[in-house]
Amino acid sequence: MGDSNGNGATGRDILLVGPPRSGATLACRLLASLDATVALNEPQVPGLT
Repeated sequence: MGDSNGNGATGRDILLVGPPRSGATLACRLLASLDATVALNEPQVPGLT
């Protein structure tokens, strides 16, 4: 796979989903710590757990 910006990134989007208590929040936080990465968590809705 070729580099699009010289840092190894290919410019692909990744959608990470998971049921509650599956580790998706941890994975999201780890991904957010990388450069050129945006990680968004779902909003926490009170009473919907």
